[in-house]
Parts: sequence; structure tokens; C-alpha cells
Amino acid sequence: MQEPTPEKGFYYRSDHFNLAKQGVPMLYTKAGIDSPTKGPEYGRAWLDDYVANRYHKTSDEYDPSWDVSGTLQDIELYYDVGLAVANESGWPNWREGSEFRAIRDQSR
Repeated sequence: MQEPTPEKGFYYRSDHFNLAKQGVPMLYTKAGIDSPTKGPEYGRAWLDDYVANRYHKTSDEYDPSWDVSGTLQDIELYYDVGLAVANESGWPNWREGSEFRAIRDQSR
């Protein structure tokens, strides 16, 4: 899936970007907005409110009332990806055309 808001530069501000700049393949994961229990409309409204009112503000703290039921689905997906990479005989690489592909190919 492509980054839905590339103008915000989330990948380039992520913690693992420095590894990517060295050619290390990095998977940037991000939770979606489709709440498993309340649907995508609720998820979008919640995210919009969070970004507008709490993101990077003093009120930006975990709240136990949040619906995080989709987290288990995310963890299962990350596990499956990790298992597939671990069982693969080839080395992970960037897609053709990626700005990080050339440095990765040089390091191999």
C-alpha cells in the first residue's frame, strides 16, 4: 500500500529512516483507520480529533478508553511478515525504482 499522505513525510521522519538511508530495507507499518468494532467512519473521526487536539501536545498520552482491538490483527500480520523473511533464502531488498535500492545493491 502506498503512503496515503506522502506530503506529511511520515516515512522520512520515522525512527528507522537512518537505517533506510544506509540501504537497510525497512518496513514502515502504520495502523489503519478501520476500527474492527466501530467501522472506518469512527476511526477517521477519532484520528482527525486526535491529530487536531492531542498529537504532539501535552495531552498526547495513552488513554485506556481507546479501542485498540485491531492491534492483535496488526501483530499477527507483522509476525507473518517476519516469519516469511526469516524463512526466505534471499536477502530483502527495495523495490525497483526506490531511492534506497542503489545503496542496498552496493552493500551486497
